Amino acid sequence: MEKATKWEPEGIKGMESHDAYLIASQLNLLDGQQDTTYVANLQMELQQARDRVTELETERRAAKKKLDHLFKKLAEEKAA
Repeated sequence: MEKATKWEPEGIKGMESHDAYLIASQLNLLDGQQDTTYVANLQMELQQARDRVTELETERRAAKKKLDHLFKKLAEEKAA
């Protein structure tokens, strides 16, 4: 009986630390999953921003072509 009494506190301590380790491991896993989700969301936002920049650059080039064409017509009319 004496051995069982001495063993129990150590067994309980061992169980508590093991349980704490399991909980910490699960929390770390959840943090890792959240980090992965966060990174995926950032990558998606980055791609959306890149797409928008491309769209704006296309619009800028089209507007510049129209403006250049207008200036060319004005110069031709002025010369005539």
